[in-house]
Amino acid sequence: MARDLNINKLNYRKDDKTKMKIIPKTVVGIDLHDHLVQLVELRQSNGDTTLRAYNRVVIPEGVIKDGAIQNEEDFKTILKALIRNANPSKVDTKAVAIILPPRIIFTHIFAFPAALSKKDISRALPYEAEIVIPYPMKDLYWDFAILDRDDSNGDSKQYQYIMFAAVEKAVADKYTKTLDAIGIKPMLYGVHVEALKYALESQIPQEGKSLIIEVGALSTNYLTIKHGHIKHFISSNEGTSHLIDDISSEFKVSKDELFAKWENHKEDPKFSEKIREFVNSKYKMATDIILAKQETKKEKVQNIILTGEFSNLPGFYEIAKKQFGKRNIIIGDPKKGLLIEDDRFIQKGSASKAPYSIYFTNAIGVALDALKSKEGSNINLIPSWLKRQFLSKKIEVAIIAGSLAMAIISLSIAGFVFYKHLTSSFERESLEVKKSNIELTLYGTRYQDVKEDLEAFNTEVITLSNIDNGLFSLPQTITMIYELMPEGITINSFKYKDSDMSVSISGIADERSSLLEMQDNLDNSEFIDAAEMPLSSFDTKSSIPFQVNITLIFSSLPEYASN
Repeated sequence: MARDLNINKLNYRKDDKTKMKIIPKTVVGIDLHDHLVQLVELRQSNGDTTLRAYNRVVIPEGVIKDGAIQNEEDFKTILKALIRNANPSKVDTKAVAIILPPRIIFTHIFAFPAALSKKDISRALPYEAEIVIPYPMKDLYWDFAILDRDDSNGDSKQYQYIMFAAVEKAVADKYTKTLDAIGIKPMLYGVHVEALKYALESQIPQEGKSLIIEVGALSTNYLTIKHGHIKHFISSNEGTSHLIDDISSEFKVSKDELFAKWENHKEDPKFSEKIREFVNSKYKMATDIILAKQETKKEKVQNIILTGEFSNLPGFYEIAKKQFGKRNIIIGDPKKGLLIEDDRFIQKGSASKAPYSIYFTNAIGVALDALKSKEGSNINLIPSWLKRQFLSKKIEVAIIAGSLAMAIISLSIAGFVFYKHLTSSFERESLEVKKSNIELTLYGTRYQDVKEDLEAFNTEVITLSNIDNGLFSLPQTITMIYELMPEGITINSFKYKDSDMSVSISGIADERSSLLEMQDNLDNSEFIDAAEMPLSSFDTKSSIPFQVNITLIFSSLPEYASN
């Protein structure tokens, strides 16, 4: 059943950077984990983002465990009720963006030389990621986003920071197939780091560093942002479920009962000591580990933003004021960036309002991610086969639109041609009769003999032309390949394979820059179809052995004896 948002009229601030959209766009955002599933429906139109519907449902223990689906039928029943009973009405699930449970998502920030292109990074990431991920890359769906560039060390040591995310294929496929069974095809599997950024974008100060502390059910997330760019992200596996487990064990209260009525239970005096210890431990981690490593004498974290569905614990704001000293403490409410029409929603229960209304952070964040981010710029962990389906649909729509345009043009042309056909049909028939008489006169016996001789001669010419066209100048081709080699490249072996028009080259590069320049030269050559060369490391090295396999484009090669 839908829960009351517990909001008064919120201060609405339009995001000036949002592009004006004449056609409204609607996205449903869903955040789910072992204990809860939350839903919001957002609509973007003319720069305004409006909350259209919401719902929040407790998931009984055992349906999802450690982020993975255990009971598919119960999970489908819960999702159907979530969609059907949304406040104020059922939502449309044509466009759905989802945040999967944090325990099944792996994220890591890598640093790469700033000179590397997105294509180079995509080649190198699997090798780098396998060092820190306990899974083979072939078993994962993964994606990345370029965050920011650090040029504080001078031009010679510029770096770009890459956010990498991955999920096990088996887990993601099970979620996708379960959702598909109830008619949902997710357009986005987002990650918490991007959802937090979008959810609180309107509240993050532009000046100085800000640390977002999100207290969720299964994890506590720490995100550092500066000037709108993600700088650091750390996720702890201890969320409020850890606190509720302790309370349930010590005071013999059902965990499902605690999650379902947490707003009431958290105020119980007998739980206050446990809650205080939990809050202190989360803030201590922020102080001891995160702030200690990320702050310098020149650059301090100025703002602490508290958010998350379980962050409104008794004393959490007061303890933060003591723990973080003179820093600016902000309550991060994702709904403050939305236009909310209170009269639209059905008010449930008591008229009293919660002091801090910070539910739906990740659900709102992932919906805004889908609405605002440019296609391909955000991290999307939906299965590759589902991405291909979406691409096929886009191509299909483009083809249909093109077909309609062509149909209109064709009808116009057909009308004109039909008119011309009617006016000239008599003339054409008259000319056909005259042509037939002339052909009968010309095509005599002698002409047929000459025609046979001409056909034999033409056949010989075509045969000789085919032989000539099948040859190309191998010496000149080798010279052209050598011209693509930059300084610092020494070739030790050059092998040409005629069966597949390929060349295998091995040698030694003096340094990495020479190897990258050679790769770019080969990729951009007009007579080379593909140049395959593994990139194993991007550290500065010397005397680097390499092997590159080149596939030639026959039609672009110099003709035989052309030189």
